[in-house]
Amino acid sequence: MGLFSPQAALIYDINLIIQAALVIMLVLGWIKKKPYRVHGIIMGVATIINLVTVLTIMAPSLIVNIDALIPYTGDIGQSITIVHSIVGSVTVGLGLLFAGRFLFKMRNNDPLLCGSRRLMYAALALWLYSFGGGVAFYVFYYL
Repeated sequence: MGLFSPQAALIYDINLIIQAALVIMLVLGWIKKKPYRVHGIIMGVATIINLVTVLTIMAPSLIVNIDALIPYTGDIGQSITIVHSIVGSVTVGLGLLFAGRFLFKMRNNDPLLCGSRRLMYAALALWLYSFGGGVAFYVFYYL
């Protein structure tokens, strides 16, 4: 039994809370653009926490329930799951790219310019879109 829905396992409610906290961290990181070091640390920590939740909660759930997606019938739940998974994967990839660049530049004492502003805005937009997809997933399947 979960916190928000009796149909959801507690771990999924905890994950939803973690994801909401990460969105808040991302917005704070976006607001705190300078100094770049603080911005990079906030964004890097959010990316690592998100990666841990993806690998320990979301991916295993997707693997266990893959039969619900195959064959694809056009069901709204299937569509939400597939779009959320793809957008989320791209977002995690971009986050890891930026975090890796940031760590590399900090280690070498290089200027902390780790990506173009447009690409970073795109990553933020994708992260927010993916969070919305996760909320839609939760609402569709558990509420």
